[in-house]
Amino acid sequence: MAVGIGNPEQKPTNEESTDVAQTERQHLVNAKGTYSQTTERIRSWGKLFKSITPIIWAIVILVVILPLIGQIFITKAFSNSTVPGDIKPPVEVVVKPSVDWTKVDTAMAQALKNAYASAESYASKELDVWIDELMVRVDSSFLGWYFGYFNQKHLEYKSLFVQLSSGAAHLLNSNSSTSEEKVAEVITKDFQTEFAKRVLLPQTSQLRLERLTQQTVKYYLDELSGNINNISISYKIPQADWNRYLNETAITINDSKGQISNLSLKVLAGGG
Repeated sequence: MAVGIGNPEQKPTNEESTDVAQTERQHLVNAKGTYSQTTERIRSWGKLFKSITPIIWAIVILVVILPLIGQIFITKAFSNSTVPGDIKPPVEVVVKPSVDWTKVDTAMAQALKNAYASAESYASKELDVWIDELMVRVDSSFLGWYFGYFNQKHLEYKSLFVQLSSGAAHLLNSNSSTSEEKVAEVITKDFQTEFAKRVLLPQTSQLRLERLTQQTVKYYLDELSGNINNISISYKIPQADWNRYLNETAITINDSKGQISNLSLKVLAGGG
């Protein structure tokens, strides 16, 4: 009987095949378990990453973006700066002191007094000139007439007749003027009539006085206007405040008839 020698590479037996199959299944199970764990870890990391994403962005903004913006602003600031030669000097702010209106009132009262005194001096000088002209007429015309021989004789005879007639009238009526009073009255009347005709020249004198009055008033207003306007300059008063002050301040004037009127300083200053 022949005995055959078995080949070592022969197919495994049923028992060995079963072991191999179990081993493969165990590897598959282990592989599935490892895959599931890996997937679970990835999901956990994903959730963790989503939860900390805002924090990460906040850190990025604070650490990166904000400093970058600051650098941009710094760069623009230095890029827009001018060279030293183009630097403008600082603007000087001048604080205007408040106006002391009490001092302004005092200055205004003094301005009125000065203008009045100046106008009075002007009128006095003009009157002196006119009086000098009248005195020339007195010396050349009136005195020659008054002390003339014929005029003196005329006065003597006239005084005699007036005295006699007035004396007789007084005897008849004690309430009438005495002879002395009547003589003085007649001589004074003749004196005034001749003086007006030879010296004053009534119509000419009236026109001269009216012109002198107008000139004096104009001189007063011009002086007062200048004095008032100098106050605003001296005290550096703003124009709006100055106009309001002039409008709210008035002086009282009594005219020749005794009538009282108020006149705004704005008018006297030449602004109204």
